[in-house]
Amino acid sequence: RGDGIVLGGTAQDGDERLGVADADTAAILVGMTARWPARRGARVRAVRVGLRPCRPTVRLEREERGDGRAIVHCHGHGGSGCTVSWGCADDVARLVAG
Repeated sequence: RGDGIVLGGTAQDGDERLGVADADTAAILVGMTARWPARRGARVRAVRVGLRPCRPTVRLEREERGDGRAIVHCHGHGGSGCTVSWGCADDVARLVAG
């Protein structure tokens, strides 16, 4: 992301709202400027909301289907999905190979 910075997010158990919560956005920006004062007043390009499914543990397993096909499940990383999923890649490849 050489053209911007991604800030966020929140972790609120049971919160499934898909609309932007202005109070959450404001809290994120206040926290950012407290830690990085040089970015005070930076232009906000977009505010987005997304749900990140989370489980007590990541589901990483191969499910054999009755028709000879298989599905490899690798989900439940929560808000760390983009980071943690790389650590699961070798395991996924091993499960895909059978």
